[in-house]
Amino acid sequence: MFHPIRRPRRSRIGFFVACSASSGLTMIELAVASLIFMMGIAGLLAWLVQQAAMNESSRNLTWAMNDAGRVFEQLRQQNTSDTCLTPTVQPPGGASWNE
Repeated sequence: MFHPIRRPRRSRIGFFVACSASSGLTMIELAVASLIFMMGIAGLLAWLVQQAAMNESSRNLTWAMNDAGRVFEQLRQQNTSDTCLTPTVQPPGGASWNE
């Protein structure tokens, strides 16, 4: 029987396959894997910076809404306690506003 290509024998050790020494990582594979890993880390850091900025913006908006609500309530209480709700001006000719 003719075998044109002989493959190295591999022995199974549990889940992993033990190969010869020539089947390790090359420098280019290691550089590409490192580049992909660094790009992932850079993306994660950019996302964290963006989330911190959005958190600060949300906090400022919440403070503004709380302050606006407080001022609105103060104005509402101030307007209900005043007696300026009744008109002090009489209609022309001494008539009543109800006619």
